[in-house]
Amino acid sequence: GETAIDETLRTGIAKRKIPAAAAMVASGRKTLYEGAFGLRDASGAPVKTDAIFAIASMTKAITTVAALQLVEQGKVKLESPASEYLPQLARLAASLPHTMAAGLQAHGVPAATAHRVGQLPPVSILFAAFLGYNPIQHLLGPHVLASLSATSQTVLTGRSFFPNLISAPFRSGLHMAFAFSILACLIAAAASLMRGGKYHHTEQGLAPDGEVRAQRRVRLTAP
Repeated sequence: GETAIDETLRTGIAKRKIPAAAAMVASGRKTLYEGAFGLRDASGAPVKTDAIFAIASMTKAITTVAALQLVEQGKVKLESPASEYLPQLARLAASLPHTMAAGLQAHGVPAATAHRVGQLPPVSILFAAFLGYNPIQHLLGPHVLASLSATSQTVLTGRSFFPNLISAPFRSGLHMAFAFSILACLIAAAASLMRGGKYHHTEQGLAPDGEVRAQRRVRLTAP
């Protein structure tokens, strides 16, 4: 029940597993639980249920919840490969290894090494590209690079070789991701327009003499 959730969150803060928490449990019709624990910042202000947290990769939590709802509905199986539901991923996994291996061999990298690098997971290669990092030097190793010509070494470790090499295999996947992002933004905009009014929160604390100068209020205005 609510007491168990409260205790779990308080214990996590006491053991320094989490600095603070604002939690909510809701069904399709109503809010079943809400609570806030811990301090908001170094000022010592307590966390409230409407506190805003700066958390990176917040879409992962939303995507996970949506995926698990599909699992509950029997539309998705956790043990099935993602490519079963997104064929674009299958095309990416099929084309990337060959593209990587062929591009490396074209610059003198031994076939065995080129094929080993080409079998790396697409996600790791994509993250390297997003971070602007060329992992070729690390993936090939100093011994393989030393066996290549100076020109090949310069090309392989340069800034243009790696992104140009992987651009074609990733193109379809990126197009799909951008299309989904645009669709999600349009749905969010439509939901925002349909929700009605806007909530405005105003909150102030106590004056030095202990008198309440302003009360916390919530009002609803037209959009």
